[in-house]
Amino acid sequence: MTRAIVTGVTMIGAALAATPLAAQNAPPPLAPPAMVAPPVSTPPAEDPLASFVIARGEVESPKGRMPVQLLVKGDDAAVRGVVPGEMRWRYLPIGDPDTALRLLADRRLAFLWEPLLAWTGPDLGLLRQRTIDKAERAYAMASPNAPTNSADSTVRPPTRALLQFANVLYRAGYSDRALKLVEDERAKRTLKANWDQMEWVILTIREGNLLIGLGRYDEAIRLLAEARERIGRENVFGVNIDVNRAAGLANVGRYAEALAVITEARAQFDGGKERGKRGAEKLDGSDRQFEWIRGCALKGLGRADEARPAFATVLNAPEPADPFFKTENNDQLRFRVYFCTRDSAALATYLKSDIDTSLIAPGSFLLLQPAWRTTNDPGKLYDAVRADPGLRIAAARWMRELPPALLPALNYWR
Repeated sequence: MTRAIVTGVTMIGAALAATPLAAQNAPPPLAPPAMVAPPVSTPPAEDPLASFVIARGEVESPKGRMPVQLLVKGDDAAVRGVVPGEMRWRYLPIGDPDTALRLLADRRLAFLWEPLLAWTGPDLGLLRQRTIDKAERAYAMASPNAPTNSADSTVRPPTRALLQFANVLYRAGYSDRALKLVEDERAKRTLKANWDQMEWVILTIREGNLLIGLGRYDEAIRLLAEARERIGRENVFGVNIDVNRAAGLANVGRYAEALAVITEARAQFDGGKERGKRGAEKLDGSDRQFEWIRGCALKGLGRADEARPAFATVLNAPEPADPFFKTENNDQLRFRVYFCTRDSAALATYLKSDIDTSLIAPGSFLLLQPAWRTTNDPGKLYDAVRADPGLRIAAARWMRELPPALLPALNYWR
């Protein structure tokens, strides 16, 4: 049975252009374990991938010293490590430029920089082209990667492959090509069947988020408003458009409009006429999406007392658990709250936690690079965040300044 993403905000532009905190195509497999373990680490005895190891070393981590290795096999590469107290390898695929840059920004991993750059190219040009070629082949064959977000897990494989290809093009600096790919696909859809309606909504949201990543908020908001009228005010799939439009309005400081849009969207979500429509089920954790936007709008309007319980829904919520759909986790939504409310102190604390708990290569090392730039900062937030003394001290221990050859890749070749 098909299911709508209903309130699954897919702010791809914000994630790509603002905070590259995690590999786009892989979970963070080197996350610290929940249990307390002694600070020792032993690789598994049997190792069928040993022949692909081209660099190895030991590094300090928040959990103690751990072995780390770089593996390469043709067009594929990964870093792996053994978390202290465990007897198995954990893998971090190097499937995108951000992951490579994170590794290259961590001084503990200096032993693997030279062989890694031989594989990526000295300016990451080889990796850039490799990721484009892989995504383009997957698109041509309608054979996408596993979904990593709610939009990807909602659509059919051909559309998912297109969305993933558009993301890769965007990250590689070809934003115009990414936008055209999505625009052209939207134009082909008829809106007759449920699947077409739902996927047209997802394509519309993705186009809007690509625009937002480029800082083109007014265009994105206008696109979403026009799309909502086209699909019809009573269409339940259109609630997703409203949620994303409200998020864009709130992020750009148009709080009264954002509050009006999210209030109407919530009313339709809770009791719309098409609630029984095939594909219109609610997803676990949907309340959090409404509440972070509502809280941001209320706080922006000076109604802080009303905003607090809305934020509590996000900040204290249990993690959603859906076996089929990749809904945003609470950390992602906490970031949205801090970004939307221009809370530089909270965002700095959030990024410092990333540094303090990541075993290797924190994503925050990219945002803290002196040469890092973003087109998506409507609240002028990042200068204050990057200047935070506690965050700078935390980063200084292991972060290195990336060399000039890597700066175009850091800033999406723009």
